[in-house]
Amino acid sequence: MNIRRRLILTLALLPLGGVALAWPASTDWSPVTVGGAPLTDPCQDLSGTAIWDIVGDAANPAGYVADDGASLWFRLRLGNTPVRTSGSATSWKSFAWGVFIESDFDDAAPGYELLYLVDGTASQVRLHENTVKDADPIGDAPEVLLGSWAAPARPVGSAGALAGYQLAGTDLCGPAIAGADYFVEWQLPWADLTALTGLAPGDPLAFAFATSATSASMNKDLAGCDYALGLCAYVDVVSDDMISDPGDTGDTGSGVGGTTDGGSTGATDGADGATDGGGTTDGGTTDGGTTGGTDGATDGGGTTDGGTDGGTDGGG
Repeated sequence: MNIRRRLILTLALLPLGGVALAWPASTDWSPVTVGGAPLTDPCQDLSGTAIWDIVGDAANPAGYVADDGASLWFRLRLGNTPVRTSGSATSWKSFAWGVFIESDFDDAAPGYELLYLVDGTASQVRLHENTVKDADPIGDAPEVLLGSWAAPARPVGSAGALAGYQLAGTDLCGPAIAGADYFVEWQLPWADLTALTGLAPGDPLAFAFATSATSASMNKDLAGCDYALGLCAYVDVVSDDMISDPGDTGDTGSGVGGTTDGGSTGATDGADGATDGGGTTDGGTTDGGTTGGTDGATDGGGTTDGGTDGGTDGGG
């Protein structure tokens, strides 16, 4: 999908179209997959601080997404804390953590369309558009700032916060290397994404995560790339199509190579299929509940199609 540019008169601190009232529960997060496998990243695969080191293994993936119908949510696992504490005040460290958003799936011109990041230096979240694409997103600075919003460091779960942090419950690199892992989590309200880009719930989207030491461009760790083995291109790390139908956070395995399509029930998954591609087991056990339309001739997804899957099901 081509991003529809909107005229933005003020680029800083734009009013939010809406902020979700509740952060995703632990069961709402869907692990990001690349080629059907959980997104992973090795410890200290590039030199420097653990604050920009993305970490993750098959049991504890590096990145997650959630979609509650009001906001898209992103979660990234880091090798150390992204915040500093001085007295009673907590603030972000001067780094950035972001997600590249793939919306046009154009193999002829690989590269991300949008970048949504937490800028620790400015204590903001910012949405950028990338109009001149590079096959390697690291260092490919986006050209257009679509909007920015205040996002001071807050613990995950804080009401009204756009970004937060919490202990991840893992220490994948070991205490001698970095210490406990942390999550950075941030949300992008659909109302703002739609107003600024024309993208809407149900549009297929895929993601790639990265970190930065400058916040001008994502110039450090690219999730899914082992820098000990060399540089990686965007096409090597961009996720399967991770978008879910509004309110259904389980539809995760479709898109560009997923092995399993989406949650096990998806009671309101009637629109499933517009983004379903490549799964070997389509839809779990009951994909779409009673609202899934008809299982049609256009269903080119998995080898076993569960339930009453929608007639537009069959992407990949």
